[in-house]
Amino acid sequence: MNYIVLIIAAIMISSIIVFSAVVHRISFRAVEVNFDDILCLYDKLRYGDSVTLNYDVYVREKKHVLSICFENGCKDIPLFETIISIRSSNLPEYGNNSLLCNDYFNFYTNRTHAILNSCIFIKEHGHTIVVYYVKPFREGRYSRLIFFEGEVDYVVLYVKNAKLLIDDVEVVEVSGFSIVELRQVLLLP
Repeated sequence: MNYIVLIIAAIMISSIIVFSAVVHRISFRAVEVNFDDILCLYDKLRYGDSVTLNYDVYVREKKHVLSICFENGCKDIPLFETIISIRSSNLPEYGNNSLLCNDYFNFYTNRTHAILNSCIFIKEHGHTIVVYYVKPFREGRYSRLIFFEGEVDYVVLYVKNAKLLIDDVEVVEVSGFSIVELRQVLLLP
């Protein structure tokens, strides 16, 4: 008889713990995000730092195409852009949403939202061209963003006299032999 009471008590206690965790997880966070918060987030993300926030951001991805064109055709490789949107009121209009830049992220704001979009950035080191891009692990609403810059998707191509195009816009022209490295950085929740 006593063990039945203990089992029922254990089930009730574990149910209360699970219920409180679920309610905490799905509850709406009513934190007002201001422009300084967005600048702080941008400063961390642009250099690849992981962050934990006291508000939620919505993460989604957008697909782009890197075309490496030779004299006899092109090789298309999918690249991704991570788009982080933050709802806030009373923001100034600021920034631009350029896809190509020299950091991991770029940002712009309008009156109601801030958008941080990942950049596809290209570094040239002698005969090596490295193309970096950030891909979200999955889309959704998160309050923690973790960078993983391992060799998740690492492609090396040896090219001669080629052009690199992103969405049909030329970004680099290669003369002679070069190595093109594609490095995917994952953004984990």
